[in-house]
Amino acid sequence: MLPSVHASSLAARLRATVKRWLDPLRNRLMLLFGILVLPPTLVSMAASFDAHSEMVARVRENAEHFALLASTYERTLVDQSQNLLDNVAADPAVRAFDPAHKQACDKLLRTAIEPNPTYASLMLFAIDGSVRCSSDPAFAGTNVADRDWFAEIVRTKTTFLSGFVVARGPEVPAIVLGRPIPSPDVEVDAVLALSINLAKLQPFERFQGLPKGGVIYLLDRRGAVLTGLEHPMDINERGMPSRAIAELVDAQRLTITDTKGRDGMRRFYAVTPMRAGALFILVGLPTSELNGWLRQDLPIQLIGILAMWAAGVLAAWLGTRIIVTRWTRQLTETAREIGRGDLSVRADLAGAPVEIRRVGDTLGEMAARLEAQRRDLQAAIDEKDTLLREIHHRVKNNLQTVISLLNLQTKGIRLESARLALQQLKMRIQALGLVHRHLYESDNLKTVDLRTFLGELCRLLQDGSGAPYWRVRVDLNIAPVSLQIERAIPLALLVTELVTNSFKHAFPNGRVGTIGVLLTVEGDSIRLAVADDGIGTPAADGDTAGEEQSGLGFVLTQALAKQLGGTLATSGPPGTATVLSFPLVPSSHEALVGLDGNGAEGQDDGTTDEPVSAGGVSPAA
Repeated sequence: MLPSVHASSLAARLRATVKRWLDPLRNRLMLLFGILVLPPTLVSMAASFDAHSEMVARVRENAEHFALLASTYERTLVDQSQNLLDNVAADPAVRAFDPAHKQACDKLLRTAIEPNPTYASLMLFAIDGSVRCSSDPAFAGTNVADRDWFAEIVRTKTTFLSGFVVARGPEVPAIVLGRPIPSPDVEVDAVLALSINLAKLQPFERFQGLPKGGVIYLLDRRGAVLTGLEHPMDINERGMPSRAIAELVDAQRLTITDTKGRDGMRRFYAVTPMRAGALFILVGLPTSELNGWLRQDLPIQLIGILAMWAAGVLAAWLGTRIIVTRWTRQLTETAREIGRGDLSVRADLAGAPVEIRRVGDTLGEMAARLEAQRRDLQAAIDEKDTLLREIHHRVKNNLQTVISLLNLQTKGIRLESARLALQQLKMRIQALGLVHRHLYESDNLKTVDLRTFLGELCRLLQDGSGAPYWRVRVDLNIAPVSLQIERAIPLALLVTELVTNSFKHAFPNGRVGTIGVLLTVEGDSIRLAVADDGIGTPAADGDTAGEEQSGLGFVLTQALAKQLGGTLATSGPPGTATVLSFPLVPSSHEALVGLDGNGAEGQDDGTTDEPVSAGGVSPAA
């Protein structure tokens, strides 16, 4: 399962890479040119490799030719030696050897090999390996009974050609051609052996056309070099193949192989058997001609092909640059400027192909239509902003009217608790009016700058509390945060309740103190802290405790905290500290809380995004 997933992922990445590379028009034209040039390129490469194959065949044929030519001379020498042995063996002095006529036998053998200096000796051996007569007295007393070639002739009763031997008596490197001499009584009565002197055997001198690095060797069946010719001569036997001869030779036919020599040069080696596998002609011709093709001809052809490809790529690049891409670049820049908002820009396409000019004209018409639509939209937006500012202004004025009515109503009320309740209600309404004033006076009709707004709100609350600035000081530390109106209103009401409560309860009997309002951004949350260093929350006893826990202020702060989607925590004494934490970005299901006529919390039924009130006071304007 995993390999198939990996393969599919790799294929998808490959397709994406190819698609990305083919995106530019220049690359597509280059690919098209490459496809057009591919057939002649392949034909040229095929012709080159055909020429290489012909060169390989020619070198093989040359190796065969040299091997067959060299073996012709060797076969002639062996045939001459065989005829000499047959003629000598037919003489009565040899066939019916008489020790009394040994000198006549010696003379006969000596006379037989004198015309050819290649022959080292001619000897007649008895069946026990002792010398009966010899062409050279120096070999008298020699016994060859332990020699392999002698034992092979006696065993097989046939003519046998030995490998490399060193003649006893005078040490002469040689090969021996021997044949059995039968008698009327026994199948093998004696052995006539002809020794061919390898030091005087130069069978390859005629091969003057041997290429540099070429070698010709005469080998015995064990792979020993009997004689040879190398060019240059200092190659010596290092021109032999590095593989064992037994792996290369075939006693029945010519064998050709491609392998390295002991000198590290690679050659075609042709091995031709002679005399039923007793001797072999080995010819080695270097493959330097082939390497020369690889070093010279093939690079030249590859350079030619690459030059042709480079010329095509350059032509594709220049062609697309002159004919297409310089115009498409202007179109791209024009479209980019239009995308940035400059709808007056136009591409200069004078001299461009008609198709590209048509695209430019279409782009200009589209920009003109967009400009017209933008003007219409801007007019609609300006009209909407004007209406919104007017609405906020009217709301603020209406709230101011309500405050004025409350002021008139307050003057006619003598009950202190009622006067205080109306005063608190007036402060809440003033907070709402302040929010609307900030909206219609600012450039942004959707959000409120909390630093400016809360500073002005706290000054308004202090003025309304009657506490002088020298006795109760409000210490503000507000982070630069903006909130939408839907969230700024509940926050303003919450700050109003908390600060008003501190002014009301924390500093009785002329007590001096400070009210701190701290608003910070911590990650994705906003943290509001309102704390005072006053006497703390009043003792929870009797009616006072019940009023603090179930009154309008307590219910309102809890509802406002839920409406902001946050949590509210209060601590003290000493002093009173209230901390509100709510998310910087509202959730889609943030609770909107109002107050019903009995002071209980009411939840949104999901049918509207605005705060809902069952009656009484709503925290939203």
